[in-house]
Amino acid sequence: MEDLVERPEYIDSIESTSSQAKLLGRTALAIGKGEYGPDLLPCEEEESESSIDYSFGVDPKEHLKYAKNLAVLSLSFTLIFTAYMSLRNLQSSLNDAGGLGLIALSSVYASLFCGCITATTLVQRLRPKLTMLLCGVGFMLYTVSNLYPHFFVLIPASCIAGFSLANMWTAHATYLTNIAARYSELRGQILLHTLSKFNGIFYMFFQTSQIWGGIIASNVLDNREIELRMLNMTLNATEAVCNESAKICGADYCHIEAAPGSKPPVDRDQVYLLVGIYAATVLSGIVVIWIFLDPLEGSMRKSQAGVKDQLLAVFKFFGSRKVACLVGLMFYSLLQNSFMFGEFTKAFVTCPVGVQMVGYCMLCLSSCSAVSSYANGKLQQYIGRMPIFVIGGVIHMTLLQVMLLWKPNAGSLPIFFTIAGLWGIGDGIFITQTVSLFGVLFSTRREAAFAGLKMCQAIGATLLFVTSPYSCTKAKIYMMICVLIVAMAGFVALETMLWRRNKPSKKNRGPTSV
Repeated sequence: MEDLVERPEYIDSIESTSSQAKLLGRTALAIGKGEYGPDLLPCEEEESESSIDYSFGVDPKEHLKYAKNLAVLSLSFTLIFTAYMSLRNLQSSLNDAGGLGLIALSSVYASLFCGCITATTLVQRLRPKLTMLLCGVGFMLYTVSNLYPHFFVLIPASCIAGFSLANMWTAHATYLTNIAARYSELRGQILLHTLSKFNGIFYMFFQTSQIWGGIIASNVLDNREIELRMLNMTLNATEAVCNESAKICGADYCHIEAAPGSKPPVDRDQVYLLVGIYAATVLSGIVVIWIFLDPLEGSMRKSQAGVKDQLLAVFKFFGSRKVACLVGLMFYSLLQNSFMFGEFTKAFVTCPVGVQMVGYCMLCLSSCSAVSSYANGKLQQYIGRMPIFVIGGVIHMTLLQVMLLWKPNAGSLPIFFTIAGLWGIGDGIFITQTVSLFGVLFSTRREAAFAGLKMCQAIGATLLFVTSPYSCTKAKIYMMICVLIVAMAGFVALETMLWRRNKPSKKNRGPTSV
């Protein structure tokens, strides 16, 4: 964020239709830094900032261009990630032969780790719009590769998707920050407030991508014959049938030992239709970026360090005591989400009920996560982050214990949605609060901090998916419990350390009155 106010080339990052607007933007920044004088503004020095007419010489409709670009960016990401995240959620269920889906997921996050190292340099050279277009093509390749789900097709496409993920989000952050900065200048607003508003609008759209993807998947993969069989099982299931399902599903599910007929079959024609729809949404997102998104003009900030220096900065970042306390939380923040769409969907949903219910469960999870993200952001200012993290930890620990004991079957559909919804509440807490925590604690070295966070998240997700084909669900639940305990213990230790550091010592206290 500091670069935006220290480097004037960001002011003209989108070419303005008014040269006076550019001059006024530079003058506003100079005033904010206390560098104003008679040569900058034709006014007296004692004139307050609030009396400056920011609209002088500025096209009153120019700010609408940046609002339009925000809407275009939000729409394009929603379209592209509607396909990607839905296929990600279904990967372990659609391509379960030989654990191919889980290997594909591990490939995505392994390449995401590598992409985080070079993303900043690549975006600076290609510029954000071109980077997002190329990454959109990468997501298209990943989508259509599911038409021919074989190792030498799906795994390379998954690696491309992971690399595209790293660069797509870096380009998004660069673009959004630039248009927010320009918009705040034109409107005479504080950059931090404008950036928060822009991010809020963007994520409001983006969080709906899993909802649309879940609706599409559940309707396309809907199988009437399976529904009748499920209904019959629900109403007239015998104890023997339920016991047979309990033997292979839930915590006792093992990928290697699972029988081929232990889950309802997936019609390949339905898969082809689903992939075709998702390919159309990705293509629509690419077209929206290509035609409607204005490119960033002017000179971009040059990279201050090469790839080697960037990597060294990340490793030095891990030497901090505060980071040592947060390592568990860094791993768990994405691991908990990966566990749900990689393991829960397979062992607790597809196995006892069928793949057509995965979309509905993930729709419930993402909806509750979106509401939770907004609610805990508001709640934090009243009760602080410690109680919010504790609430999230208690919810997830309780649900993990339920998963160990519960024997899922087709007759307990309400429990599926209850677990998914409650997990979504915790998911919203861990994802949003972790990012906010890092933004506050490491404000002077954000690039290294968030690169380190993404790397830990990618490593955790990769290890989960690499080991999934060779371990049972019960072992992964125990692993999740251990990581959650480490994450919460480290967070409490950090909060205690910060409290003691900020607590005034007796030497600094004034004399007490008698």
